Amino acid sequence: MNYTEAVTYIHDTYQFGSKLGLENIERLLQSLGNPHEHLKFIHIAGTNGKGSVSTLMSLILKSSGLKTGLFTSPYLEEFRERIQVNNAYIPKSDLASIVTIVKKKIEMLVSNGHPHPTEFEVITAVAMKYFHEQKVDIVLLEVGMGGRLDATNVIHRPELVILTSISMDHSEYLGDTIEKIAAEKAAIIKPQCSVVVYPQTSAVQSVILAEAESKASTLHLVDPLAIKILEVNSQGQKLLYQPESSVFNIQSFHLNLLGKHQSLNALTVLTAAEVLAEKGYPITTTDIETTFNHVSFNGRMEILSRSPFILIDGAHNSDGLSCLAENLSTYFKDHTIRLFFGMLEDKHIDNALKDLFPLCEKIITLTPDSPRAKKAEDTAAHIKNLGFDNVTSCEHVHEVDPLLLYGERTLNAFCGSLYLIGKVRTYFTNR
Repeated sequence: MNYTEAVTYIHDTYQFGSKLGLENIERLLQSLGNPHEHLKFIHIAGTNGKGSVSTLMSLILKSSGLKTGLFTSPYLEEFRERIQVNNAYIPKSDLASIVTIVKKKIEMLVSNGHPHPTEFEVITAVAMKYFHEQKVDIVLLEVGMGGRLDATNVIHRPELVILTSISMDHSEYLGDTIEKIAAEKAAIIKPQCSVVVYPQTSAVQSVILAEAESKASTLHLVDPLAIKILEVNSQGQKLLYQPESSVFNIQSFHLNLLGKHQSLNALTVLTAAEVLAEKGYPITTTDIETTFNHVSFNGRMEILSRSPFILIDGAHNSDGLSCLAENLSTYFKDHTIRLFFGMLEDKHIDNALKDLFPLCEKIITLTPDSPRAKKAEDTAAHIKNLGFDNVTSCEHVHEVDPLLLYGERTLNAFCGSLYLIGKVRTYFTNR
């Protein structure tokens, strides 16, 4: 099996749906020799911010000298983004050889009457085997969806659990209230482990507190007052770190990411770094400051071009779109903004989407590259029904050029599903 065949095989397993539960992944990993039992993990769950936090943590740990694995989902432009060691994508040859092995194990299990693993279970198994082969020191393991029954929850005792911002999303799978969703995500907390918690609503925090107490785990609540934004511009932001106590000599620093929410993600990472340093991990002040100063995160408030001015952001749920509206108001309040937007059928984002309407002179809808995509013309009709009239549809990304705004104080903002944002990024960077 070559690389193309391996990726095709993985994507073809989409037909087996999304089944929450651990029995399949446990059986598959057992057939592979339980590679996950030989690894250390930082397990990360949440609705928004998982990617930013896991990327920042992986860069800091790599800078500290540790061989660091990173498992994220979904990918933006290339499948190999999902499985990295020291922030380098899994080589095509390694992916092909491991998928070949995993495929044979799956065929054996299916022939014995067991259900076929889902796409995410296959990818999780491939990642675990690769990280074990690479003898990584620690893995940043990002939950796919939820937590309790997510395939990543097969791990037993993480070095650290991080819970990022939790809000309503995937309610058809996780529950129809914020408390139910929080409970699903908080269930990755294991007995007597350390847990870092992003600032949450009181309803979410009470659920997390109860879960941690039942597991006799130690909570480290991120204090939003410990970070202060001193200055913002299109190059990033200058922040002041002022915790009650710290093992690091950090005060003001530059964060090379846009968005107020990223200041809280950075604070979550700082809190996690404090916990890890106290556990003996060799993290230094320099490791943290260098990472924050140079980090780039594709597809999140990312400026692709300044002529025309093009910004992309993978805001695809209510919290993400609300953050985007706030950031556009902060950074581009005196710009004429044209919004390019595409969504999936299963997203319920009407109220947050309305937050963007007063900021935009026109909205152009697109169709994401996903079986679950909402058609561009249907999204346009939906936006009109919500009360915004200056909207039109454009089926394909390569057709947007005549629709772009040019000139000073103009901005073309692309947002929505990552399946769309990845295609947009590839299209414009190739140009």
